[in-house]
Amino acid sequence: MPDKRVIKTKNSIRTAFLYLLEDKEFSKLTIRELAETAGINRKTFYLHYSSLDDVMEELRRDILLTAGGIIEKLDFLSADFSEEKAGAVLSGALSRNRKLMRRLLDLKRYGELISGVQGSVRNAFAEYYSTTYGLDEDILRVCAEYLTRGMMGAYKAWLDEEEKMPLQELIKLMCRLTMPGIRSVLKEAAFMN
Repeated sequence: MPDKRVIKTKNSIRTAFLYLLEDKEFSKLTIRELAETAGINRKTFYLHYSSLDDVMEELRRDILLTAGGIIEKLDFLSADFSEEKAGAVLSGALSRNRKLMRRLLDLKRYGELISGVQGSVRNAFAEYYSTTYGLDEDILRVCAEYLTRGMMGAYKAWLDEEEKMPLQELIKLMCRLTMPGIRSVLKEAAFMN
């Protein structure tokens, strides 16, 4: 079981890192400033990370792990697939990472990070359905592009609008708009295989 103090310290570092990125470019951040904002000393920072790049990479990896888990749980071709099940999977992921995603999506200068996440999700989607079901990768890339850009766009708009609609309602709407179409295309591609 991970040490709670380590988890708390790393969370403080990550929160301070995202806070500082709101007003400052990554290249201008310093470890001293990050440590001070996180309420730790530099030595403590170096116990957990070797550089600011390591913090950014850890944030990116966390998002990618979450995204990869979503792809496997959202098997559109499984017999037990439902919009409700998809909604529950998305709800868990989006609720857990809301603060992180808000900060990252607000950082227009860090669009490449979000683009990288979208690219990784698209690749994971194409790889999963290609490997699991032998589906055509060109069709899968289009489906994945549509799914990731549409859902990320809707989620970002929701965050930008100060979350006027409850998260569960947003997720239900996104699922209704995207899931039947994606599932239909994947079923047809699987049938033609």
